[in-house]
Amino acid sequence: MKKLLLSALYLSMSAGLFAQVSKGAFAITGTVGLNGGKNSNSQTDLSNSTTTTTFDQKTSGFAFVPAISYFFSDKIEGGLALAFMKSTTTNNFHPTGGNPNSTNSQKTENPLTAFGLFGNYYFKNENKYSCYAGIQFGIGSGTGKVTTTLVNGNATIVETKNNGSTFGFNTGFLYFVKSNLALNANLGLLSFNTIKTESTSNNTTFNTKNNNWALGVNGIVINIGIKYFLGNNATPAP
Repeated sequence: MKKLLLSALYLSMSAGLFAQVSKGAFAITGTVGLNGGKNSNSQTDLSNSTTTTTFDQKTSGFAFVPAISYFFSDKIEGGLALAFMKSTTTNNFHPTGGNPNSTNSQKTENPLTAFGLFGNYYFKNENKYSCYAGIQFGIGSGTGKVTTTLVNGNATIVETKNNGSTFGFNTGFLYFVKSNLALNANLGLLSFNTIKTESTSNNTTFNTKNNNWALGVNGIVINIGIKYFLGNNATPAP
């Protein structure tokens, strides 16, 4: 979930500037993000060369992020963002080498609502494109659940409370398709993230805290967004 939180906040903090946009301009951004993946483990019986799956995992996530920003000068922009997200992970365990009748499963669902602040500085501003570097901070929380289903069909549900924060630096590139509409590619370069999870089961409360940081290539998150400019400060593109 921490990766989804960071990614979604970066989505919201994609911003841009047209060459003729000046101090006093407003802009709104809307982005939808999706992610997913599959992982599996298998074992091979060398006596008969039979390969079976012992574990498989499916992950998915989505985020909807609206944001609004204001240009305090021709090069400095600040704004607010919201992020509505959910991540789902399903783990299937096959203890007898892939027999579906002996499968245990665990499904983890983590919805999250986040709020973010961001600022960008535009160091390159041409007729059709702009380049910028930015800083952002975001916090989020949500109530999720973990559903465990045993071989005999019995299921247990444990609710979880999630709180997270992220702080990072990024850079990006913006290309204008119209005088007031731009496409943006945003790259997250350095980030610090904290996720706290609390769950209660059988009168016992469990707390987990994860602190992570990422720098350089391993920390890059690339997102594409659309930004629309409001007001009279956006003039037609040449």
